[in-house]
Amino acid sequence: MRDSRRFYARHDLGQNFIRDPRICAALAEAAGIESGDLVLEVGCGQGDLTAALLNRSARVVGCETDPRLIPMLEERFEAELATGEFTLLVGDAQLHDFRQFVALARQQGRHFRVAANLPYYLTREFLIKFFTEVPEATSMSFMLQKEAVERLIAPAWDEPGYVAKRYGPMALLARNYGRAEIAYRPRRQDFQPAPHVDSLFVRLERCEDCPEASRMLELWNFYCLAFNQRRKTLLQNLKSRYSIAELRMTFETLSFKAQVRAEELSPQDFATLIACLERSDDDRSDGCDILQS
Repeated sequence: MRDSRRFYARHDLGQNFIRDPRICAALAEAAGIESGDLVLEVGCGQGDLTAALLNRSARVVGCETDPRLIPMLEERFEAELATGEFTLLVGDAQLHDFRQFVALARQQGRHFRVAANLPYYLTREFLIKFFTEVPEATSMSFMLQKEAVERLIAPAWDEPGYVAKRYGPMALLARNYGRAEIAYRPRRQDFQPAPHVDSLFVRLERCEDCPEASRMLELWNFYCLAFNQRRKTLLQNLKSRYSIAELRMTFETLSFKAQVRAEELSPQDFATLIACLERSDDDRSDGCDILQS
């Protein structure tokens, strides 16, 4: 049952809701939600996407931080809460340990997926959390600001559509997780209230060789170091962790120019660089992981 009480979205929480059930159904389909999936939804809002996910016979774990919305969600999904089809987590989603739901999905023989209309001002924080905490998810789908999606799926320098300022740590981390595509293009007027920016719904599918959570965090730290100051060369950015002599030897081995910048390396270049530095460090320090911060 839809709550009829007047509700005012809070700008400080980044609340922009999609209320049209047809659009929510399209988003659930675009997210690849299937019967029996365990779906983590961050930001349930008034429950419209939640309802669409449940309509696809998925089990949904929803997170909501706004205390005004909790009674509305509890009333709307009273039956699903009673049967266990819907579980509602109250409070800041950033403080929840999402790994428990990966374990639960495995225990129950379900696919674990993420579907979320994230507050745009917390996009970076949530994407890092998902990629480094639950990379086991079969897929992750997010409603994000258009510019954030452009950084998430940014092509490398040797690919069509390359834009240097978009290609960075987030794009590289997303490549380690899997394949990304724009799954739905909402209009501004589809939201209540309408945002002042364009939005895109992006879906990422996990690849078979996606690294485990701890490795994803190590990779993120390395990418951030490499891109720490874009105007500086890669060698200058990395010298805070490695010796100049080691870096120069590694660059020479890989035929990298001494003045190369991080944005000029492809994902495969980064993978080769990291592997080479790790082999060098293993020889020197008996297996100490060079990616650990």
